[in-house]
Parts: sequence; structure tokens; C-alpha cells
Amino acid sequence: MIEYRKIILRLKWILEAKKRKKATFKALANELGINPLSFSTMMHRHKIPFKEVLIFCKKYRVDVNWLFFDDKYQKNCIKDLK
Repeated sequence: MIEYRKIILRLKWILEAKKRKKATFKALANELGINPLSFSTMMHRHKIPFKEVLIFCKKYRVDVNWLFFDDKYQKNCIKDLK
């Protein structure tokens, strides 16, 4: 599995691509359905909210193999976000 920070940054990148504007960690927390303060605590503890992330991936059609394991398949799926 890739490092925690990369996963969070990829989620932010996906949100930015979908919403077509700069995404903040607060916006990401809201999109995941998590209180921003709780999300901040999770980030400091390097805890991934797997259930919420999987729901996010389903909503935005993101390949979880790419998100968690850096599988190259996602390169073909990026076009779907735009």
C-alpha cells in the first residue's frame, strides 16, 4: 500500500478534478461525510476512514487499486473524471 499522505492527496486531486475548483481538506472531509475536526485528527494519526473512502471511490468511479496500491490501470480511467 502506498503511503497515507499520497492517498489523501489523490482524494483531494479527484475532488478538484470533479468539482473543477481548488479542494481543501475541509471540503474533502465534508465530501467524505466526516466532521472536519475528526478528519484532521485522523490525518494527524495517519488513520484512513476506509468505509468513507470506498463510498467516495464508488461515487466518483475511482479504482481502489490505483488509490491504495498505485496500480497503473487508473491512467485509463482519469478521462472519466473530466
